[in-house]
Amino acid sequence: MRTIQLFLATVFTVLVSSLSYSQSCTYELQMQDTYGDGWDGSTIDVYLNGALQGTYTVVAGDNTNIIIASIPVNDGDDIDLVYTDNTGWDSEVLYSLVSPIVGTVFSAPLWANSTTNDGTYADGIIVACGTCYDGIQNGSETGIDCGGDCEPCHCTNGVQDADEEGIDCGGSCAGGCPVDCTVSAVATTADGCCDYTLDMFDSSGDGWNKESLEIVIDGVVVQ
Repeated sequence: MRTIQLFLATVFTVLVSSLSYSQSCTYELQMQDTYGDGWDGSTIDVYLNGALQGTYTVVAGDNTNIIIASIPVNDGDDIDLVYTDNTGWDSEVLYSLVSPIVGTVFSAPLWANSTTNDGTYADGIIVACGTCYDGIQNGSETGIDCGGDCEPCHCTNGVQDADEEGIDCGGSCAGGCPVDCTVSAVATTADGCCDYTLDMFDSSGDGWNKESLEIVIDGVVVQ
């Protein structure tokens, strides 16, 4: 019996780059009860990109102090604030969302009466941590929103230049270049990109007469 070994050599291209130019920072949710006896169970839900980040309140022991909750965020994140009233004393409730870059981006109004304001919220506050996404050249940038602390300018110019491995990808650009999935006995593919299909036939139609085929990948027999 003859045994034929088919070696499939697979070279994986790593598409996840260690480079990232998304800027991060911490927003503050500043809360206060002007009477000093807490919010009596009223709360603020903070949603980050549609997912609940946390639920916050002011308790009686906090007196009239400003209570600060830290909200870690990234450039472009979407923040929603949803206030749930449990007491009716909204005139005592103050809260603000504060950016480390531009200061207060939202502040709850002072209610003129004690009518419930359940569900009053700030919707669609877009986070801006730095200068890489503001549409102007500033900070350490060498072009509009590129260079310096931002992604290199050559990564967005629509041509393959500098150390790029493709048009605006690879090298010092964030993320790798996409790899075509070409199936052959020796192929260069992205991990998980392709399924190999082994087609077998006998030209005379009477079978292989007990001959067999082994599939060896990276030195391991898999079939």
